Amino acid sequence: PRVSWIEKYVGKEDPQYWDRETQKLRGIEPVFRENLEILRNRYNQSEGLHIIQRMYGCELRRDGSKGGFDQYGYEGRTFITFDKETLTWVAPDPQAQFTKRKWDADTGYNQGRKSCLEKECIEWLEKYLSYGKETLLRTEPTD
Repeated sequence: PRVSWIEKYVGKEDPQYWDRETQKLRGIEPVFRENLEILRNRYNQSEGLHIIQRMYGCELRRDGSKGGFDQYGYEGRTFITFDKETLTWVAPDPQAQFTKRKWDADTGYNQGRKSCLEKECIEWLEKYLSYGKETLLRTEPTD
């Protein structure tokens, strides 16, 4: 860990945290590799360096409202994003239409994504904020 406040959580409440999270991400790696190969073929690209990214998270706003997002990028551009209000995927890239249709049909997964963004993610964010509030909510610059 790069910040000391996270050790309060890891050391006291969940000593297996880093091992568990590392294993989760190692399990996801083959899925990303397969998806990268699918996209490379869909775009008719040769082998070499290609980039697929996923970014998801949630936010607690000052007014008490909450937000969440889940999106994928390919080669530095938005590929597909999740609309948690409609439980559908938005595909600005024409090459993402097949993925959109496939993922839109998986309503159980989409409901799970919404739940993750609105519940589990918020719970983790609140926990992290409680442990790191002195650092995370600081308004003056650090030395």
